[in-house]
Amino acid sequence: MNKLIIVGSAGSPNNAIKILNTNVELKIPVILNIHFSKQFIPGFAEHIKKITKQKVTIVKGKTKLSPGIYIPDIGKSLKFLSENTVNSFIYNNAIALPSINTLFSSLIKYANSTFYIFVLSGLGNDGQETLKKLEENNVHFFIQKNPKIFYLTENYRKSLKNYLLADIDEMREILKKINKE
Repeated sequence: MNKLIIVGSAGSPNNAIKILNTNVELKIPVILNIHFSKQFIPGFAEHIKKITKQKVTIVKGKTKLSPGIYIPDIGKSLKFLSENTVNSFIYNNAIALPSINTLFSSLIKYANSTFYIFVLSGLGNDGQETLKKLEENNVHFFIQKNPKIFYLTENYRKSLKNYLLADIDEMREILKKINKE
């Protein structure tokens, strides 16, 4: 089963919703790992559910991935426990929450060509240190074209060799395609 991970920071939440608003029921798990203030997570989850009509899960403990959208619990980061299982953890050394680096570091062991990662606009370089290993495991990377806040996308472009640039509409179409496979 394909899996999609959407990462980002400032300027990403609305674009993530635009990507997820496909008018097609998800047949794959989608992990949203966007830097957020703690108090916004429950409201963001409800907003996504209302607009996309998809099942949205705030991961509070060990969770087996099935079709739907997954968001880390308040003040926590997601970590892969297997190719199809995640959990929320508190990491005191995280640069931002939820930590992209924590998610990607745990993914290395399970990463393969069934994983797709969309990189949206944002600040910083969270997750950058693990990109080469994910790339070696044939993870597919799509980086937002012309983001309003370009630091995160630019840092990823400098670290990766194999990626495609895509705007938000193109990412939505890619999601529809991998949702069928």
